[in-house]
Amino acid sequence: MLTIGEINKDKSDIVADIIRKSFSEQAQILGINQKDYPNYVAFETSGNIKNKIENGEVIVIAWLDDMPIGTARYIIDKENPLKGYINRLAVLPVYRRKAYGKILMDYAEEKLFQSGVKIIEISVVKKFDKLEKYYENLGYEYMRDQSFPSLPFEVRFMVKSIK
Repeated sequence: MLTIGEINKDKSDIVADIIRKSFSEQAQILGINQKDYPNYVAFETSGNIKNKIENGEVIVIAWLDDMPIGTARYIIDKENPLKGYINRLAVLPVYRRKAYGKILMDYAEEKLFQSGVKIIEISVVKKFDKLEKYYENLGYEYMRDQSFPSLPFEVRFMVKSIK
């Protein structure tokens, strides 16, 4: 049975492990290593997750029976409470294509919308077209592309508004 629940800092190692395993293939495709890009998602740390929790992000884990299989995090914009963000959606590769990612997104979206959020923003690596299509199928639309000095690729920002 699948359950989703919020975690506290004591489960940060589990979340970091899910994220690293879920994004390692992306890092390989992009040619990114931890030495040159330590803040890239594929190199997530327990400490970073603890910091995010301390700064108000809500982190959830999807459990299939007793096995942690996916995670996501969300937060309401501190300056604009009508805007929220979902980050670090990650499902272990062996559990993909079984709708667990969608279930995690639905959970995070519902929590944000229940809190009064009207717009949710996400970001993806621009060159990953399949990932962009995945989010388009979940109702997200292109917003903008942006380059960052700390990353060797463009980031695509997408948005979903409550109807």
